Amino acid sequence: MPIAVRSGGHSFVGDSLNAEGIVIDLSQMDSQTLDPSGNYLAGPGVKLKAAYEYLLPRQRLLPAGSCGGVGLGGLTLGGGYGLFAREFGLTCDHLDGVTMVSGRGEMIDSRDDPDLLWACRGGGNGNFGVITSLRFRTQAAPPQLTAQRFKAAPASDAAMLELMKGWFEIAATLPNSLFSGFVMNHREVSILVTSSRAAKGPAFQRLVTQFKSLGLTTKGPLEKDLGSSVVRYFGRPNPLPFRNFSAGYYQGFSDLAPAALEIISEVRSHPGSLFQINTLGGQIINGPDSAYAHRAFPFLGEAQAYWTAGENAKRESLLESSERIRLAIARAGITRHYRNYPSLKFEPWQDAYYGATYPTLQAIKLRYDPENVIRHAQSVVA
Repeated sequence: MPIAVRSGGHSFVGDSLNAEGIVIDLSQMDSQTLDPSGNYLAGPGVKLKAAYEYLLPRQRLLPAGSCGGVGLGGLTLGGGYGLFAREFGLTCDHLDGVTMVSGRGEMIDSRDDPDLLWACRGGGNGNFGVITSLRFRTQAAPPQLTAQRFKAAPASDAAMLELMKGWFEIAATLPNSLFSGFVMNHREVSILVTSSRAAKGPAFQRLVTQFKSLGLTTKGPLEKDLGSSVVRYFGRPNPLPFRNFSAGYYQGFSDLAPAALEIISEVRSHPGSLFQINTLGGQIINGPDSAYAHRAFPFLGEAQAYWTAGENAKRESLLESSERIRLAIARAGITRHYRNYPSLKFEPWQDAYYGATYPTLQAIKLRYDPENVIRHAQSVVA
């Protein structure tokens, strides 16, 4: 029978489940230890909320995502980015070792095979075996997180397009300590800026001035200690009816330009639709050699659609609209995608997620799971 592996259960396409097979649920493998040198040993079932609650009071940080319910195993194996990635790198960049039960049923430690560690740094999950523990380096936790949100309600698609172009130009100049996200819905744009530095610093103030020059309004910065700040981004703990997939990696606005107006039109005409662009770059570019294939791209897009359970007509309308967005992105020649935001319609998905690293992943698959015991719709095939 096919075997699926589940740590947090956040796979958007259900790769952590299967039909007529076995699901290995790792949620109770959630132990955590931290040694005096800042080395963090965690089970794959640790949720991000629990990781932050454990590490931050000890003045240590593992750069990770923001959704509190995501499992550490799945996040790390696909890459792992969030508010701190530009300053410190991806979650997988801090991974120093794993233990794994292979598809052959053998216990493997990456100390004995550096190729396995290379693959687990962004090579995806559910491919070679079951990761049973992860060893990380941590960072000294910054004392605070500064956040400021800017908003605007453009009156037309053309005005929205100009605002998007302006954001790209400003975001391309950010110092590594700053993160920004551009979130567009049917009524407005919300731009988030976060920093581990104080709001009165020159880089933060320059950014405030630049965003205000685009016509954005703001209520001002919010400065809190890091533990209190990250809680604001944990999200809802219960499942949501929604669709989410990668909208591609970009070097800048010119990559997205052929599809931008169509995307804007779809989002603005469909309440419940969101289009988000986040800043990458910074220390991500300087990460270790790994299966994560997209370090050179400073921006990542994400298409989302939300509805309420029982809203069947709205659901169908949003799904059709989001599919048009996906097709517009593909026509624009955007073919690289983030493994943790999958779509079963990405073709060829091997190139989309892994690029030139895929043949090496295939060789590792052949080594540890030649009979393809651990598998799902887009798992590595030898």
